[in-house]
This record gives sequence, C-alpha cells and structure tokens, in this order.
Amino acid sequence: MATWRVPSQISELVEHSPYETIYLRAFAWVMLLFAMGYDFIIARRWEVDLPALTSDIQVFTVVIVCQLCLVFLYTRLSNKIDLGPGLRRLRTKIPGEAAVPVLVDIIQADVVTGSDEGFIWIESGTLYFKGLQTVFRLNSVDVSPLGDWPRKIRPSIDRGIPPRYILFRYQNGTVQVRLKMIDPFMDHATRRKSHLFERGLVKWLAERPEGSLESLLPPLDLHDSLRHTSPFRLEGFFGGLLMVGIGALILLTARHGHNGLGLMPIVYATELSAGLLVSVLGARFALSQWRDIKVRNRLAANVPQPLEKKFQDH
Repeated sequence: MATWRVPSQISELVEHSPYETIYLRAFAWVMLLFAMGYDFIIARRWEVDLPALTSDIQVFTVVIVCQLCLVFLYTRLSNKIDLGPGLRRLRTKIPGEAAVPVLVDIIQADVVTGSDEGFIWIESGTLYFKGLQTVFRLNSVDVSPLGDWPRKIRPSIDRGIPPRYILFRYQNGTVQVRLKMIDPFMDHATRRKSHLFERGLVKWLAERPEGSLESLLPPLDLHDSLRHTSPFRLEGFFGGLLMVGIGALILLTARHGHNGLGLMPIVYATELSAGLLVSVLGARFALSQWRDIKVRNRLAANVPQPLEKKFQDH
C-alpha cells in the first residue's frame, strides 16, 4: 500500500488554514443573525399582507443564502488539503504522452481522507498514478466489477457518463478514488488526450485486462492536512447545530392564522417552509461534519499497517 509523502512545511499551512476564511465566516454569521433580528423586530410586525410577504421573502432569502455560504466555507475548510508546488515539475518524470493531469480524492465511508494532484495513465494493463505526494498503481483485479457499481456513477461513454470514480473493496468496505481532470478543455490537444484517456479507462474497467506489475494500492491512512487538532475542527459541527436552532426558532415563532383571504396564508406558509428548510439543511450539514470528524479521528488514531485484502473477483 502506498503512503503520503507530505513536505514538512504542510503542518504550518494546516495550522493557519482555519484563519484564511475566518472573516468571511464571521461576515456570513453577522448577516444571518442581522436578518433574523430584522425579522423579529420589524418584519413580523407587518399585518398588511403584501408588505408582510415581501419582508418575509427578503429576510429568508438572506438567511438561506448565508446558510449556504457557511456550508460551502465549512466544507471547504474541513476538506482543504495543501498540495504545495504545481504539476510542472512532474511533467519531465512522466513516461510517454498518454498521461493526463488529474486531481485524485481518496474517499472512505463517504469521507475524503486524502487528496493529490498528478498524472494518470494506463500502460500494459495497469493503471498508474504519479502525484505530488503519493504514487499508486492498480490492476483490474483490484477494482470492483462495473456491475457492482452504483448506476449513477457507473461510467459509459455512450451514455455520456465519463469515468469519475474507481471503486475497489478493502477489508469490509468500498474505497472510492474520485478523479477530476485538470483543465481538460484547455486546448484541442488537451481535449483529445482527455477523451482518449476516458475511453481507455472505460475499456480497462469493462474488459479487465491482466496487469503487468504488482498492485500498489492508494494510501488509506489520513492525509497530514486533515489531521486537525485545533478547536476549529469542531466549528462546522457546532455551526450546523446553531443552524438547526435558528430553523427551530423560525418554526416555533411562525405566525398562524385562519384568515383565508389575501396573501396572509402565503405569509404563514413561507415562514413554516423557511424554518423547515433551514432546520433540515442545518441537520444534514451537522451530521456530515460529525461523520467526517468521527471517520478521520478513527484513522488518525490507528497506526497504519498492512492488512489482508479481502476481495473476490467476479
């Protein structure tokens, strides 16, 4: 199994990474809380249907936009991996012209546990990846048969679904290697090379040719950039819980009425819908953050060691 080769200066970047967007996160929270204050102090006082509806739409639009911005910022913060220098210095070490630049994410239990940029290609029945911080190679016997893949991610050039994942079983679970081409449409030559690689990868996955070298599985230990020890690692989780609280507050204080005339029933429905949406989004985000923390803490606590691979080819 491969390992991560992380430069020593990465630890300094990890320590300071939470501060990169701290002002954006603070601004989003201020705007969200300001909108909530405006809702309770001013917007809820309207008894005329049109101004009440307009105020509610404006307030809850700001609340939901701020919530989505916070979800994006916290997700980016929790999954941020510093890769150091670009790919140019690797180009001279890549054999042949078939290799294409790609961003690779290692996903275990639906959680990103590592990432790298590098070049990927197929040669003599073996899939090779050479990156800035790791290298690995896979043979078709390592990869789950396409029939076992979820249909939504199963590649098919004919159906317009390019290969974006490589799935292989390890121990009692499935590991996903997510692929994202880097600048695949930069010019005609790059587009052609990316398209040829995608077709070749689908063919490799479907025909499962015999490999030429022993497999070297991708690293399954936790990347150093994800070994957070600062209190900021829990910020996203508690932020999600606060979003749930805000949504619950909107629901509990939503106005109710039995007047079926005018726009007031729409006002009541808007408040209930907004509270429910904010609560659901916050709960889902908090659960995803807790799952990330739990899986990464488990990986960080274990000393990486060779384990028996249990995979039955079909």
